[in-house]
Amino acid sequence: MPTIDVHDHTFVKLQPLADAWGLAHGEMIDLLIDNLISWTDTVAVHTHLGGTRVEATFFPAGGELRITSGFWAGTHCGNPSQARDALLSTAPAEQRTPGDGWDFWIVTNTGEPLRSLHDTAPARARRGAGRATDPATGAPGPVACPGLAESRRIDPHHAGVLHHLNVRVYPPEPAAAGSTGYVVLDVHGVSVGVQRRANDLYLHIDTTDTPDRVIAFEINGLGETDHPTR
Repeated sequence: MPTIDVHDHTFVKLQPLADAWGLAHGEMIDLLIDNLISWTDTVAVHTHLGGTRVEATFFPAGGELRITSGFWAGTHCGNPSQARDALLSTAPAEQRTPGDGWDFWIVTNTGEPLRSLHDTAPARARRGAGRATDPATGAPGPVACPGLAESRRIDPHHAGVLHHLNVRVYPPEPAAAGSTGYVVLDVHGVSVGVQRRANDLYLHIDTTDTPDRVIAFEINGLGETDHPTR
Protein backbone atom coordinates (compact mmCIF):
# COMPACT_ATOMS: atom_id res chain seq x y z
CA MET A 1 0.00 0.00 0.00
CA PRO A 2 1.39 3.45 -0.87
CA THR A 3 2.41 5.71 2.01
CA ILE A 4 2.41 9.47 2.41
CA ASP A 5 4.54 11.78 4.53
CA VAL A 6 2.98 14.49 6.69
CA HIS A 7 4.51 17.29 8.70
CA ASP A 8 4.79 16.82 12.43
CA HIS A 9 2.30 19.62 13.14
CA THR A 10 -0.21 17.97 10.76
CA PHE A 11 0.16 14.63 12.55
CA VAL A 12 -0.42 16.35 15.90
CA LYS A 13 -3.75 17.65 14.55
CA LEU A 14 -4.66 14.32 12.98
CA GLN A 15 -4.07 12.18 16.07
CA PRO A 16 -6.93 13.52 18.27
CA LEU A 17 -9.34 13.34 15.32
CA ALA A 18 -8.49 9.71 14.68
CA ASP A 19 -8.82 8.91 18.39
CA ALA A 20 -12.21 10.62 18.61
CA TRP A 21 -13.57 8.71 15.61
CA GLY A 22 -11.87 5.45 16.54
CA LEU A 23 -10.13 5.28 13.18
CA ALA A 24 -6.66 4.51 12.00
CA HIS A 25 -4.69 7.43 10.63
CA GLY A 26 -5.20 6.36 7.03
CA GLU A 27 -8.96 5.91 7.54
CA MET A 28 -9.17 9.35 9.12
CA ILE A 29 -7.45 10.89 6.09
CA ASP A 30 -9.89 9.04 3.79
CA LEU A 31 -12.82 10.48 5.75
CA LEU A 32 -11.45 14.03 5.61
CA ILE A 33 -10.81 13.81 1.86
CA ASP A 34 -14.27 12.37 1.16
CA ASN A 35 -15.92 15.22 3.06
CA LEU A 36 -13.70 17.80 1.37
CA ILE A 37 -14.69 16.53 -2.07
CA SER A 38 -18.41 16.33 -1.29
CA TRP A 39 -18.50 19.83 0.17
CA THR A 40 -16.67 21.47 -2.70
CA ASP A 41 -19.41 20.33 -5.07
CA THR A 42 -22.47 22.51 -5.65
CA VAL A 43 -25.98 21.43 -4.71
CA ALA A 44 -29.07 22.18 -6.82
CA VAL A 45 -31.91 23.49 -4.66
CA HIS A 46 -35.31 25.08 -5.26
CA THR A 47 -38.33 26.53 -3.52
CA HIS A 48 -41.83 27.70 -4.46
CA LEU A 49 -43.08 31.27 -4.13
CA GLY A 50 -46.65 32.11 -5.06
CA GLY A 51 -46.89 29.06 -7.29
CA THR A 52 -43.59 29.86 -9.02
CA ARG A 53 -40.70 27.42 -8.75
CA VAL A 54 -37.43 29.23 -8.02
CA GLU A 55 -34.17 27.40 -8.78
CA ALA A 56 -30.88 28.06 -7.00
CA THR A 57 -27.37 26.69 -6.46
CA PHE A 58 -25.99 26.10 -2.96
CA PHE A 59 -22.21 26.31 -2.43
CA PRO A 60 -21.58 24.08 0.59
CA ALA A 61 -17.94 24.98 1.22
CA GLY A 62 -18.82 28.56 2.15
CA GLY A 63 -22.58 28.38 2.63
CA GLU A 64 -23.44 30.82 -0.17
CA LEU A 65 -26.53 30.45 -2.32
CA ARG A 66 -27.11 31.85 -5.82
CA ILE A 67 -30.63 32.12 -7.29
CA THR A 68 -30.56 31.01 -10.92
CA SER A 69 -34.10 31.41 -12.29
CA GLY A 70 -36.81 33.99 -12.78
CA PHE A 71 -36.71 37.64 -11.81
CA TRP A 72 -34.20 36.88 -9.06
CA ALA A 73 -31.61 35.14 -11.29
CA GLY A 74 -28.07 36.20 -10.41
CA THR A 75 -28.84 37.08 -6.79
CA HIS A 76 -25.91 35.71 -4.76
CA CYS A 77 -26.20 35.73 -0.96
CA GLY A 78 -23.90 34.75 1.86
CA ASN A 79 -26.14 32.01 3.23
CA PRO A 80 -29.50 30.29 2.57
CA SER A 81 -31.41 32.53 4.97
CA GLN A 82 -30.20 35.74 3.35
CA ALA A 83 -31.27 34.31 -0.01
CA ARG A 84 -34.68 33.45 1.45
CA ASP A 85 -35.12 36.98 2.78
CA ALA A 86 -34.00 38.53 -0.51
CA LEU A 87 -36.56 36.42 -2.34
CA LEU A 88 -39.38 37.29 0.07
CA SER A 89 -38.54 41.00 -0.09
CA THR A 90 -40.29 41.02 -3.49
CA ALA A 91 -43.30 38.98 -2.33
CA PRO A 92 -46.69 40.17 -1.04
CA ALA A 93 -46.82 41.03 2.67
CA GLU A 94 -48.67 37.86 3.64
CA GLN A 95 -45.79 35.73 2.35
CA ARG A 96 -43.05 37.68 4.18
CA THR A 97 -43.05 35.60 7.37
CA PRO A 98 -40.18 34.74 9.74
CA GLY A 99 -38.31 31.59 8.89
CA ASP A 100 -34.96 29.96 8.23
CA GLY A 101 -33.33 29.41 4.86
CA TRP A 102 -32.18 25.90 5.77
CA ASP A 103 -35.85 24.86 5.95
CA PHE A 104 -37.02 27.08 3.06
CA TRP A 105 -34.83 25.64 0.30
CA ILE A 106 -35.30 22.06 -0.94
CA VAL A 107 -32.49 19.82 -2.20
CA THR A 108 -33.67 19.04 -5.72
CA ASN A 109 -32.15 15.55 -5.94
CA THR A 110 -33.65 14.29 -2.66
CA GLY A 111 -36.73 16.44 -2.03
CA GLU A 112 -35.48 17.03 1.51
CA PRO A 113 -35.02 20.47 3.12
CA LEU A 114 -31.51 21.90 2.83
CA ARG A 115 -31.28 21.41 6.60
CA SER A 116 -30.76 17.70 5.84
CA LEU A 117 -27.21 18.70 4.82
CA HIS A 118 -26.69 21.19 7.64
CA ASP A 119 -25.11 18.90 10.24
CA THR A 120 -22.46 17.62 7.84
CA ALA A 121 -21.67 21.04 6.41
CA PRO A 122 -18.37 22.78 7.19
CA ALA A 123 -18.54 25.15 10.15
CA ARG A 124 -18.41 28.21 7.92
CA ALA A 125 -21.48 27.05 6.00
CA ARG A 126 -23.37 26.23 9.22
CA ARG A 127 -22.83 29.77 10.44
CA GLY A 128 -25.15 30.81 7.63
CA ALA A 129 -28.13 29.58 9.65
CA GLY A 130 -28.81 33.07 10.98
CA ARG A 131 -31.08 35.47 9.15
CA ALA A 132 -31.55 39.20 8.83
CA THR A 133 -34.76 40.29 10.57
CA ASP A 134 -36.63 43.42 11.49
CA PRO A 135 -36.10 43.65 15.29
CA ALA A 136 -39.51 45.28 15.74
CA THR A 137 -41.60 42.64 13.97
CA GLY A 138 -39.35 39.62 13.59
CA ALA A 139 -40.11 39.64 9.85
CA PRO A 140 -37.30 39.46 7.30
CA GLY A 141 -35.50 42.77 7.06
CA PRO A 142 -33.60 44.34 4.16
CA VAL A 143 -30.89 42.11 2.78
CA ALA A 144 -28.09 43.40 0.60
CA CYS A 145 -27.19 40.53 -1.73
CA PRO A 146 -25.01 41.33 -4.75
CA GLY A 147 -27.09 40.83 -7.85
CA LEU A 148 -30.33 42.10 -6.33
CA ALA A 149 -29.71 45.71 -7.25
CA GLU A 150 -31.99 48.48 -6.09
CA SER A 151 -33.29 48.84 -9.63
CA ARG A 152 -34.57 45.25 -9.44
CA ARG A 153 -36.36 45.54 -6.10
CA ILE A 154 -40.15 45.65 -6.42
CA ASP A 155 -42.39 47.86 -4.36
CA PRO A 156 -44.62 45.62 -2.16
CA HIS A 157 -47.75 47.02 -3.84
CA HIS A 158 -46.38 46.13 -7.26
CA ALA A 159 -45.31 42.71 -6.01
CA GLY A 160 -48.83 41.98 -4.77
CA VAL A 161 -50.27 42.66 -8.22
CA LEU A 162 -47.58 40.70 -10.07
CA HIS A 163 -47.88 37.63 -7.86
CA HIS A 164 -51.65 37.45 -8.35
CA LEU A 165 -51.82 38.00 -12.12
CA ASN A 166 -52.57 34.30 -12.64
CA VAL A 167 -51.91 34.48 -16.40
CA ARG A 168 -53.66 31.82 -18.50
CA VAL A 169 -53.34 31.24 -22.26
CA TYR A 170 -55.89 29.28 -24.27
CA PRO A 171 -55.20 28.21 -27.87
CA PRO A 172 -57.56 29.50 -30.56
CA GLU A 173 -60.39 27.32 -31.81
CA PRO A 174 -59.41 25.34 -34.93
CA ALA A 175 -62.13 27.08 -36.95
CA ALA A 176 -61.06 30.57 -35.83
CA ALA A 177 -58.67 31.31 -38.66
CA GLY A 178 -56.45 34.32 -38.02
CA SER A 179 -57.04 34.33 -34.26
CA THR A 180 -54.30 34.40 -31.65
CA GLY A 181 -54.31 32.61 -28.33
CA TYR A 182 -56.79 33.92 -25.76
CA VAL A 183 -54.86 35.48 -22.86
CA VAL A 184 -56.56 35.94 -19.48
CA LEU A 185 -55.12 37.55 -16.36
CA ASP A 186 -56.44 38.77 -13.02
CA VAL A 187 -56.05 42.40 -11.95
CA HIS A 188 -57.61 43.90 -8.83
CA GLY A 189 -60.09 41.06 -8.54
CA VAL A 190 -61.22 41.31 -12.18
CA SER A 191 -60.43 38.81 -14.95
CA VAL A 192 -59.38 40.47 -18.20
CA GLY A 193 -59.23 38.49 -21.45
CA VAL A 194 -57.70 39.63 -24.74
CA GLN A 195 -57.64 37.94 -28.14
CA ARG A 196 -56.72 39.26 -31.57
CA ARG A 197 -59.20 37.83 -34.08
CA ALA A 198 -59.21 37.95 -37.88
CA ASN A 199 -61.28 41.15 -38.07
CA ASP A 200 -61.14 42.68 -34.60
CA LEU A 201 -59.56 42.80 -31.15
CA TYR A 202 -61.72 40.99 -28.58
CA LEU A 203 -61.64 42.25 -24.98
CA HIS A 204 -63.57 40.58 -22.16
CA ILE A 205 -63.84 41.82 -18.55
CA ASP A 206 -65.50 39.67 -15.89
CA THR A 207 -66.81 41.58 -12.85
CA THR A 208 -69.03 38.74 -11.61
CA ASP A 209 -67.18 38.57 -8.29
CA THR A 210 -66.80 42.30 -7.72
CA PRO A 211 -69.26 45.04 -6.65
CA ASP A 212 -68.47 47.16 -9.72
CA ARG A 213 -71.59 48.50 -11.41
CA VAL A 214 -69.91 50.51 -14.16
CA ILE A 215 -66.86 49.89 -16.32
CA ALA A 216 -65.37 53.11 -17.63
CA PHE A 217 -63.20 52.31 -20.66
CA GLU A 218 -61.26 54.46 -23.10
CA ILE A 219 -59.97 53.58 -26.55
CA ASN A 220 -57.10 55.42 -28.22
CA GLY A 221 -57.51 58.52 -26.08
CA LEU A 222 -60.96 59.32 -27.47
CA GLY A 223 -62.57 59.79 -24.04
CA GLU A 224 -64.18 57.50 -21.51
CA THR A 225 -67.30 55.49 -22.16
CA ASP A 226 -69.30 54.11 -19.23
CA HIS A 227 -70.75 50.63 -19.55
CA PRO A 228 -73.11 49.29 -16.83
CA THR A 229 -72.35 45.80 -15.46
CA ARG A 230 -75.76 45.20 -13.82
